[in-house]
Amino acid sequence: MLTEIYVKDYLAKVFYFSMKKTGNREDAEELAADISLAVLESLSGNPPPEHFSSWLWTIASRRFARWCAKRHTERENTIYRDDMNEPADDSGIDDKLLENELYSSLRRELAFIAREHRELIVAHYINSVGISELSERLNIPCGTVKTRLMRARKILKEGMDMAREFGRRSYNPENVSFVSSGNQPDGLPWKAVDRLIPKNILLEAGGNPSTPEELAMELGIALPYMEEEIKLLTNATLLKKVGNKYVTNFWIAGKETQVKIWKTERAGSKERAALMAKAIEDNYPELTELLAQTCAADDLRWYLYIMAIKRMTDDVCRDGFGYKFTRPNGGTWGFTGFELNDLIPEDNFMNDASWYGDGIKYGRYAVHRFGFTDNGSFMSSEATLLADILINGRTADSLSDAEKPVFETLTEKRFIHTDGGRIIFDIVALKPGIPDSAYSLIASHPAAKELRTMIQTLYDDIREILRDDMDKALHDMLDYYAAMFMCDIRAMLISDEAEAGVLRVPENRTAGTYLVIEKT
Repeated sequence: MLTEIYVKDYLAKVFYFSMKKTGNREDAEELAADISLAVLESLSGNPPPEHFSSWLWTIASRRFARWCAKRHTERENTIYRDDMNEPADDSGIDDKLLENELYSSLRRELAFIAREHRELIVAHYINSVGISELSERLNIPCGTVKTRLMRARKILKEGMDMAREFGRRSYNPENVSFVSSGNQPDGLPWKAVDRLIPKNILLEAGGNPSTPEELAMELGIALPYMEEEIKLLTNATLLKKVGNKYVTNFWIAGKETQVKIWKTERAGSKERAALMAKAIEDNYPELTELLAQTCAADDLRWYLYIMAIKRMTDDVCRDGFGYKFTRPNGGTWGFTGFELNDLIPEDNFMNDASWYGDGIKYGRYAVHRFGFTDNGSFMSSEATLLADILINGRTADSLSDAEKPVFETLTEKRFIHTDGGRIIFDIVALKPGIPDSAYSLIASHPAAKELRTMIQTLYDDIREILRDDMDKALHDMLDYYAAMFMCDIRAMLISDEAEAGVLRVPENRTAGTYLVIEKT
């Protein structure tokens, strides 16, 4: 039994210990093998140790000392190979090794005890600051300083007497992906999670309140550096302090939950796609007349299907999408994490990137599965000119000298072209009120009403899955996280429409780019 525990829970830690001690993989493999052999031989036929972990790390330390002694002898023999007949004086090797190990243990423990104890010990015993001066610095009686020093020494000694075990994340850090929503004026949350260290802090503290010391040991990071990381994440509102512990302040969806929700969503996806196709295609003649677009029919269909499924899910999930977060510097962003997962066989990411300004809505639908990750986007000046052309029916000869370079760029991007002086739009471009009228026409169809009922049922089902799987402390945000997962059914529906031949992927990757005038 202990042999299985060693192989499962300690073998990787022993290798990490060996790497830290030797500094290279080849020597680490040799040392780890030597330690493992000693452990397994000792376990065979002997009574099991009472405190397995302490027993194991005692063996590891002794084997490391023997390894050092052996390497010392090898170096001596190599350096003084011309004096092979002279006996080497190595009587002090064991004492030096033990002294070095003692100092190494002391430095290690100073790195992992709480700041108040660490700073006191460093000030008094390393920087030689007297009791009286410490009393003045801390504004406490000398007797209190002595009591705190005694307590700090006790904690330090307890740590030195045990073999601390770094957690799995110290040698096997995980990665995680994120999705955000809402206003992000100062670069948060993304600038706070652009490295593996904060990602693994958040993973470890997700639903698992942890002290700074526990996080430091799990990640194998000295406490002073961990404290700084925790401060940054707490200031960013990604970590929350609860008592003397910290817990991740947003939800990170585990692999099992992701798969469970994907299966629930995928189960009715083709039926949802068929209902949407009926609602749009039955109304398509009226929709083309209403929208009066000059772009290709394929592009128009992409817009209609994406617009319709987005509006319908927005309507069903309005409580979730409408959740108001309070963030630093006026931010209102929400944040969701996802453990990396190769168990879901499709990419359901579709980024509805929209920008607003001066009554103009412009942006693109980035449907990753179909390569729409680099389709065209607008500069503000380009959107303003396009809006003016659309609203006022301008012709090419009406362009000013300042507008002509912008117009040429729009032509190069294949957003527009000219025909006998007329300016023809090659993307979906809609005047105020037209999108609302188009969606009302689609939503009034019986198939759309049935589809909306299906989407509402799906939303309720996902909320129940999350209620079971999410940390209860985050249940007040349950609607928001359910809405984030509902975004997947948009790309899922588009995928099914393409598979059924309803949508065709156009060669012009500006498809999905749109311009909507909200007001004149």
